[in-house]
Amino acid sequence: MKKIALVVKEIEGGGIQKSYLTLFHSLRKYGYDAWLFVLVKPKGFDNHNERIIFLGGKTGFQKGLHLRRLMQKHAPFSLAIVNAEYMKKYIPLERERIFFTVHVMWSQRLGRGISRWTKLLKLRLRYFHQNIVAVSRGIQDDLLYKIKVIPGQIHIIPDPYDIDDIAQKAAIPLPASIPENYIVAVGSLLDVKRYDLMIDAFSQLADKSLHLVIVGGGRRYDALRQEIEVRKLRERVHLIGFDTNPYRYIRNAKLLVLSSDSEGFSRVLIEALILKKPIVSTDCTPIFEEDFFPSALKKYIVPKGNAAALAQSVEAALREYPEISSDFYHAFADDKIIDAYLSLIRAPE
Repeated sequence: MKKIALVVKEIEGGGIQKSYLTLFHSLRKYGYDAWLFVLVKPKGFDNHNERIIFLGGKTGFQKGLHLRRLMQKHAPFSLAIVNAEYMKKYIPLERERIFFTVHVMWSQRLGRGISRWTKLLKLRLRYFHQNIVAVSRGIQDDLLYKIKVIPGQIHIIPDPYDIDDIAQKAAIPLPASIPENYIVAVGSLLDVKRYDLMIDAFSQLADKSLHLVIVGGGRRYDALRQEIEVRKLRERVHLIGFDTNPYRYIRNAKLLVLSSDSEGFSRVLIEALILKKPIVSTDCTPIFEEDFFPSALKKYIVPKGNAAALAQSVEAALREYPEISSDFYHAFADDKIIDAYLSLIRAPE
């Protein structure tokens, strides 16, 4: 049985964390001995899986030593898939068996001035001659042609989706406090998500019986609550906080809306389409340019930072939306993604 190590900073939060958890559970579902090593333990997390291990120690050095000891104790591992790149030096495997996953468009996060060039240099050094898994072609091209990374290997493997699990969780009833007539947004409450823009767009909608449900936690919670109060939308905009099952909110919504300035492989968009829900979004993610993305849906993608255009697109989608085919998202089924990761194993057992 192949033994595979996954190393990630944390498992509670946004799409990257969810991707690693899905990959872990999918590997185990298909009979592989997956281990998930996590640097930060969430408060109140009740762990009943002996293969999910929270690394001890207060510093990165201490956590790295703990990771090395555990991997040596439970060796041999065939492959390590890593999101916390700074842990690489502690992983007791040959370079050919260690792959870094990249989920973001780094060129959109460089900033300006001297800091831009400093970040650019750090990224080039971080990934120099390292093995990379980019979760989309757009992210691969961003690394190669804008950041100008020189990797050892680079592969495109999308994030996995357990389609049956999503459907089962989506069928769980909503809390009684959730209104019937609503649109939904799902994601961490961060500046880059531009919930201020979303609330502005929502305030422009003609249907004043419509509600907006926002599922996610983060540092912008208090600021968003204040903005909702100022706009007198307290009765119509609902901040739910983090929920381990956002799928039930998506399934019962009229549509899902995304207002970000920048996304990598926006996981929640694919999840909404798996549940056959319309999506309206700013042009914030490279997946809209991928071959798999349905061309009929692109007219509901609007320029970033334009609240009026976002509001108009929401109203258009509420009136009429193309039928969502299941053909495109089966490419993200977890069994296909598992096969792609296993193909990375080159060295003999």
